[in-house]
Amino acid sequence: MAHGASIAGVRATPKYYTQAEYYAAPVDEVRTYPVYIKNREPRGYRDWMRKQGPQPLIEPAKLTSDADWVAAGRDVFDGLHLAEFRTADPRAFRWADDPELMAREGVTVAADGTIPGCDG
Repeated sequence: MAHGASIAGVRATPKYYTQAEYYAAPVDEVRTYPVYIKNREPRGYRDWMRKQGPQPLIEPAKLTSDADWVAAGRDVFDGLHLAEFRTADPRAFRWADDPELMAREGVTVAADGTIPGCDG
């Protein structure tokens, strides 16, 4: 981008991170899991999910080939979402378990019963 350029519609000049800033930035690398509406959730899913505990998004020591790295990159990209939308609050499940609330709020449900963009 040319010096002095601005970001369209934002009236801001782009600023690049220094190498030190880039490597000091916090990394959020915890695996997340889909949230299902109550009547479409696989049997035992929540118990299984709780037993998993926090898991790393990828495990570099286990990636031994180019294909492994490509698959890991795809998983990271496909699972990309905002950390602000994550929660371990049990109220989130009560929300997902209320079909009337879901209907009133017009929640989109995928064919597999998951709520798109809603990872736990």
